[in-house]
Amino acid sequence: MLRRKFLLAAPGLLAAEAAWSQANIVPDPTPRLPPRPGQGSPADDLRFLRDSAMLSAAQAEAAAPLAERATQADTRQFAASVMDYHRRLVQALAALAAQRNAERAAGALGAPEGRPAQALRRLENLRGATAVEGRDFLTAQMEVYPTFIEMYQTQASHTSDRELAGFAITTMNTLQEEFSAAARLGNQYGLSPPERLLGNPPQYGPGAGPRR
Repeated sequence: MLRRKFLLAAPGLLAAEAAWSQANIVPDPTPRLPPRPGQGSPADDLRFLRDSAMLSAAQAEAAAPLAERATQADTRQFAASVMDYHRRLVQALAALAAQRNAERAAGALGAPEGRPAQALRRLENLRGATAVEGRDFLTAQMEVYPTFIEMYQTQASHTSDRELAGFAITTMNTLQEEFSAAARLGNQYGLSPPERLLGNPPQYGPGAGPRR
């Protein structure tokens, strides 16, 4: 009788154990199997989330003084919009990172490198400026938005995480709109956006990059 009860209960116990195990899986940021050609790895996804959050936090902080004290109203409004959007973007990136247990892999990612690191330094340098000048801020935007857009475009194209890919495409479209607005304001100061980002990859539709 006891044996019969155990056999009847065994499937339920195994199912519960399997459900618990699946719910507690931690993604491995350094998988043994390499990604397929043209595809990013989980470590690339986590690095994107980390670098993007750092850049958006720096962008929001750089825009904050101009949102309050910029001499020109249109620059002040643009800075306020940038500050608000990137603060919300930091929160969204943090939520995505938490869902993927990014904190456990943070030590293995290393510091930001390449263009993200350059853009981060550029924005951090703005924070030390004593004068609130629209030209300085917009000059920095001409330099950092190409990096923002490139990061999100690369993530959308290379990740195998469908949720991250959709998030990257949607966010990239908004960043392109911000870049267009920065370029229009920059024209007042004789600033020109980088030529190489005036076009738009065909898979993401028309309208990318600043208007001429």
